[in-house]
Amino acid sequence: MEIYLVVNTSKFETSSFDNIVEYVTFSEGLEKLEWKKFSGFISNTHFGNETTKEDVIRGYEMLKKVSEHLNIPIRAIGVDKKIDFPPFYDGVEVWLYDRLMPEALW
Repeated sequence: MEIYLVVNTSKFETSSFDNIVEYVTFSEGLEKLEWKKFSGFISNTHFGNETTKEDVIRGYEMLKKVSEHLNIPIRAIGVDKKIDFPPFYDGVEVWLYDRLMPEALW
Protein backbone atom coordinates (compact mmCIF):
# COMPACT_ATOMS: atom_id res chain seq x y z
CA MET A 1 0.00 0.00 0.00
CA GLU A 2 1.26 3.47 -0.89
CA ILE A 3 0.43 6.32 1.49
CA TYR A 4 1.24 9.84 0.36
CA LEU A 5 1.19 12.92 2.56
CA VAL A 6 0.03 16.04 0.73
CA VAL A 7 1.84 19.07 2.13
CA ASN A 8 0.79 22.69 1.74
CA THR A 9 3.49 24.79 3.41
CA SER A 10 1.05 27.72 3.48
CA LYS A 11 -0.87 26.00 6.27
CA PHE A 12 0.24 26.52 9.87
CA GLU A 13 0.58 22.80 10.64
CA THR A 14 3.10 22.31 7.81
CA SER A 15 4.61 25.79 7.50
CA SER A 16 8.16 24.96 8.60
CA PHE A 17 10.72 22.17 8.53
CA ASP A 18 10.12 21.34 12.20
CA ASN A 19 6.32 21.44 11.84
CA ILE A 20 6.38 19.01 8.92
CA VAL A 21 8.72 16.59 10.71
CA GLU A 22 6.49 16.73 13.80
CA TYR A 23 3.37 16.19 11.67
CA VAL A 24 4.89 13.12 10.00
CA THR A 25 6.12 11.69 13.31
CA PHE A 26 2.73 12.20 14.96
CA SER A 27 0.82 10.77 11.99
CA GLU A 28 2.95 7.64 11.84
CA GLY A 29 2.26 6.96 15.54
CA LEU A 30 4.28 5.75 18.47
CA GLU A 31 4.12 2.09 17.49
CA LYS A 32 6.05 2.73 14.25
CA LEU A 33 3.92 0.17 12.42
CA GLU A 34 5.10 -0.47 8.87
CA TRP A 35 1.65 0.08 7.35
CA LYS A 36 1.49 3.58 8.83
CA LYS A 37 4.69 4.82 7.17
CA PHE A 38 4.42 7.41 4.42
CA SER A 39 5.78 6.22 1.09
CA GLY A 40 5.99 9.70 -0.37
CA PHE A 41 5.13 13.37 -0.25
CA ILE A 42 3.05 15.43 -2.65
CA SER A 43 4.14 19.06 -2.58
CA ASN A 44 0.99 21.15 -2.92
CA THR A 45 1.83 24.62 -1.61
CA HIS A 46 -0.72 27.22 -2.63
CA PHE A 47 -2.59 30.35 -1.54
CA GLY A 48 -5.75 29.65 -3.51
CA ASN A 49 -6.15 32.04 -6.44
CA GLU A 50 -3.26 34.17 -5.18
CA THR A 51 -0.65 31.45 -5.73
CA THR A 52 2.46 32.30 -7.73
CA LYS A 53 5.07 30.09 -9.33
CA GLU A 54 7.49 31.30 -6.66
CA ASP A 55 5.12 30.08 -3.91
CA VAL A 56 5.06 26.60 -5.43
CA ILE A 57 8.86 26.50 -5.72
CA ARG A 58 9.36 27.83 -2.17
CA GLY A 59 7.09 25.12 -0.78
CA TYR A 60 8.82 22.42 -2.81
CA GLU A 61 12.27 23.54 -1.63
CA MET A 62 11.21 23.39 2.03
CA LEU A 63 9.64 19.96 1.57
CA LYS A 64 12.77 18.76 -0.25
CA LYS A 65 14.81 19.41 2.92
CA VAL A 66 12.30 17.41 4.97
CA SER A 67 12.30 14.68 2.33
CA GLU A 68 16.07 14.32 2.56
CA HIS A 69 16.01 14.39 6.38
CA LEU A 70 13.28 11.73 6.73
CA ASN A 71 14.24 9.73 3.64
CA ILE A 72 10.71 10.03 2.24
CA PRO A 73 10.68 10.90 -1.48
CA ILE A 74 8.65 13.66 -3.08
CA ARG A 75 6.47 11.83 -5.62
CA ALA A 76 4.88 14.85 -7.30
CA ILE A 77 4.28 18.59 -7.19
CA GLY A 78 0.66 19.74 -7.45
CA VAL A 79 0.20 22.96 -9.43
CA ASP A 80 -2.89 24.85 -10.58
CA LYS A 81 -3.17 24.75 -14.38
CA LYS A 82 -3.31 28.56 -14.42
CA ILE A 83 0.36 28.70 -13.39
CA ASP A 84 2.97 28.27 -16.11
CA PHE A 85 4.99 25.32 -14.85
CA PRO A 86 7.11 22.68 -16.62
CA PRO A 87 6.01 19.00 -16.60
CA PHE A 88 8.96 18.15 -14.33
CA TYR A 89 10.75 20.31 -11.77
CA ASP A 90 14.03 19.19 -10.21
CA GLY A 91 13.33 15.71 -11.58
CA VAL A 92 9.91 15.50 -9.90
CA GLU A 93 6.72 15.06 -11.93
CA VAL A 94 4.30 17.99 -11.88
CA TRP A 95 0.60 17.21 -11.60
CA LEU A 96 -1.52 20.01 -13.03
CA TYR A 97 -5.04 20.43 -11.68
CA ASP A 98 -8.08 22.65 -11.91
CA ARG A 99 -9.09 24.23 -8.62
CA LEU A 100 -12.60 22.98 -7.90
CA MET A 101 -13.30 25.64 -5.28
CA PRO A 102 -11.47 28.70 -6.63
CA GLU A 103 -12.84 31.08 -4.00
CA ALA A 104 -12.13 28.79 -1.04
CA LEU A 105 -9.52 29.89 1.46
CA TRP A 106 -6.34 27.90 1.48
